Amino acid sequence: MSAGLFKAPTKNYWSTTLNGSLDDDDTTITLNSATNLQYPGYLVINREDNAGTATSGSREVIKFTGIDGSDITGVTRAADNSTARSHADGSLVEATYTVGMHNDQRDAMNAEHAVAGTHSIIASATITTANVNTLNVATFVPTTSVPEVGGQFMWSRSGALATVLAATAGDTHFPYLLATKELTINSFYASLTSAPSTAVLLFDISHGSTPTGDFTSIFTSVGHVDIGEYTSTSSASPAILSLTSLASGSLLRAEMGSHGAAGGLGAVLQCTSR
Repeated sequence: MSAGLFKAPTKNYWSTTLNGSLDDDDTTITLNSATNLQYPGYLVINREDNAGTATSGSREVIKFTGIDGSDITGVTRAADNSTARSHADGSLVEATYTVGMHNDQRDAMNAEHAVAGTHSIIASATITTANVNTLNVATFVPTTSVPEVGGQFMWSRSGALATVLAATAGDTHFPYLLATKELTINSFYASLTSAPSTAVLLFDISHGSTPTGDFTSIFTSVGHVDIGEYTSTSSASPAILSLTSLASGSLLRAEMGSHGAAGGLGAVLQCTSR
């Protein structure tokens, strides 16, 4: 089992006993009760005997990934450098916080955070465009390393977009973002801050393998975002995803098709690891 965020029981001081004896290679374990237990989780068998006496020579730490009635399934024996042992019927089984559980949680959190505990999502980049209105991005030159993103991609701009996103050579628009995991794309959200206007804003996101290679839109229908009432002339419509699976190593490029009359933009692509 890889590192992850494991679940504690829903009740403090959770314990039960084995229902039947256990060999040292069994990977399905029957308990007398699994009530309040959640998975995936950790358990300790034979921390002490039924008289409350510590039994260091009989202890074993296990991990598990499922619960089926009173059985725990997907069991990893001898976790946390303990020893796989045979255990007698009625042996004590407890949900006790272990060194391995702590370290697995730390490893999972450390993969998404900087040393200071913060997320590092966006780095600055320079995009040279031929004409931003035609969604034609000619070259990409990162000013720092390409930012690594695990599960959420964000782009934003403040100020009048027609001014801050003027189509001039060397102008900075949106950085490329790099997927560092195999991801499932769940949803896309875009917001504008502006006075009411019938001029729509078009915002596209495309994916590719290299900055200089071909890029393909992740939408079957690119989003047209409007502020104010929708009219027959605004052509406002939501973005419709065509891509639901994003490979690790893919680059995402945000592109402005039309500035509209908006005064600020926020866009989020929400993903989950798979």
